Order: sequence, then C-alpha cells, then structure tokens
Amino acid sequence: MNKVSIRIKLYDSADVTVSVYDMLGRLIFSDEQYCPPGLNDFIIPESWFNNQSGIYIYDVRLNGEKFLTGKMVKYQ
Repeated sequence: MNKVSIRIKLYDSADVTVSVYDMLGRLIFSDEQYCPPGLNDFIIPESWFNNQSGIYIYDVRLNGEKFLTGKMVKYQ
C-alpha cells in the first residue's frame, strides 16, 4: 500500500495536528496526536487521496498554534 509521510522534529512534547487540504480548500485528512520530543511521523494512507493526482496543502499545528504550512504534489 502506498502512503504519504509527514515527518516533524520536536524539541519539546506537544499536541500536534496535521491537516491536508486539496486545492479547493476541502479537508481530506486530519490527525491529532500527542508527540514526544524527537522525530514523529504522520502516515496518510493512499486511500485518503481517492487515487487523485494533484497538489495538496498541509498544515501543522503545535498545541493549537500554526507551526508549518507546505504543499505536496501527488502523482500516480
């Protein structure tokens, strides 16, 4: 099974929320986890993308505060 991984390096533990949106602003994935210091991976299964190629925006929040925003390109 194909998957997408978003890796986050933390210096302190935090509640982390990762959200992924399509280019129309529709939420296609969201996950919240309590993460310890160090490297933490958020794994998004292929099925969440409905087998659609395209550009997606991801948003990472630490303890509710915006931390990182980026984009990813998915192709088949």
